[in-house]
Amino acid sequence: MTSALLCTTRKEVEAWAVEHDLADTVDYTSIDPRLAGVINAVVFESIRDFPKIRPLLKYLGCVRGHARRRRELVGRSRAELAASSGPLRRSSPKFRPIRFAIAWVSTNDPFLTGLCLASNAWRSVGPYWDRSLFCQDTVPVGSLTKAWEIGYHECAHLIDQVYGISRQLLPMRLAAETPKASMRTEISAYAGKNRLEFVAECWAEFKTRAFPRRYARTVADFILAHAERPADASDRYSTTTDVPIATVTPSQMVPQPA
Repeated sequence: MTSALLCTTRKEVEAWAVEHDLADTVDYTSIDPRLAGVINAVVFESIRDFPKIRPLLKYLGCVRGHARRRRELVGRSRAELAASSGPLRRSSPKFRPIRFAIAWVSTNDPFLTGLCLASNAWRSVGPYWDRSLFCQDTVPVGSLTKAWEIGYHECAHLIDQVYGISRQLLPMRLAAETPKASMRTEISAYAGKNRLEFVAECWAEFKTRAFPRRYARTVADFILAHAERPADASDRYSTTTDVPIATVTPSQMVPQPA
């Protein structure tokens, strides 16, 4: 199987995504092929390990292509309903501006769920793609680090939507009881936004660091224990480094009261 990371053109990355059934519709217009290749690799692994997220991936690619495709589907649906004298379905709110990417998984909008990339940010590879979203002084950077982290972050939202991870007691408790200062130093500032982002940031760190910190280990172990996965799914290994992560006991994983 040709690696997703070897694709060098938009046509190749889109063909790779279609060949490996990553989404119903793929549109990487204005996305750098090297960055799109990273997203293909992350989505492929996520579907392999969590097959139930595949139905949510009706679209994969740039956010403008998603908006265009969604307008087509909504218009077709409204026309069909009008022809049958049925009630017209109201359109969901438009996309808010996004900086990097968004997992469009709203259950109120069945038209085109999936993963969208902000065209301007992903248009070309620059030095900032080799930086980490996590602590700069402890995380090894390079090889499009930020693209891998964003990919796993957004796929975590798909996993969360299917399995309800952020609505379970342990992740809810950790997200609610962890001080914002600890969020910034132990995960990332963005993890303090809400429990959905807390779960996604923990999973992204777990998948991209050889030695993830305690919150990331705790949440990732919870996901691996509670999400239904194939027997041959990858378990406690970092995709980017293939370095085994040290086994820890539950008492070591769960933050203890001060």
